[in-house]
Amino acid sequence: TRSRRSSCRSCAAATCSETTPINPSTTNETAALRKRGGCFDSNNNDVDFAIGAPTPRNSTISNSCTPLTLTISQIQGGDLATPYAGRLVSTTGIVTATKSNGFFMQSPGSGDNDAATSDGVFVFTQSAPAVVSGTLVAVQGTATEFFELTQVEATLPGDVAVQSTGNAVPGAITLTPAILNAAGTPDQLEPYESMRVFAAALTSVAPTNEFGEIDTVLIGVARPMREPGVSV
Repeated sequence: TRSRRSSCRSCAAATCSETTPINPSTTNETAALRKRGGCFDSNNNDVDFAIGAPTPRNSTISNSCTPLTLTISQIQGGDLATPYAGRLVSTTGIVTATKSNGFFMQSPGSGDNDAATSDGVFVFTQSAPAVVSGTLVAVQGTATEFFELTQVEATLPGDVAVQSTGNAVPGAITLTPAILNAAGTPDQLEPYESMRVFAAALTSVAPTNEFGEIDTVLIGVARPMREPGVSV
């Protein structure tokens, strides 16, 4: 108790926070929660904490703050969803394309040569990424699924580190009727998720969605018939 009172007195003439105070501040119904499950600390409280509903933690809850070092294909796994959902992971790859809220990256060369797993992944940065195609990056973040897309949420300072620039991007997989099979299962493209692919020509079969994606078939493949409300 003495220590607590002494600390408060010393703060009377000083700012009791690491650099910028948390904004917005807490209320009687909210709490300041350290990001990434309590693992993130940049010595800036406004960056390190998020305001939300109180979620008490105690010593019985363990959370490793050391990321799992994995290849992109290991993060993707051989199924529709990542086997590391919710885990802190780290990996490396070459940026192949950028979006307004992240970028795609892929393992150099032929990846792990496992036809069942994708060698590409989307890195969600929330804001426009500061990388371009051909940049070799080291990434750490939380493995998640977003609308059936495996991604690494790398939204905190230091999550994306540039290793080198001007690298050749991995070659594109040429789409064939065997890969893009009209009678195939819905998961037939999972081994190529977020990877570079190529087709000389495609026919669109649905409007562009809110993510800028277009459902297509190869030229010469019959367009699917579907009823309203039924996904292609």
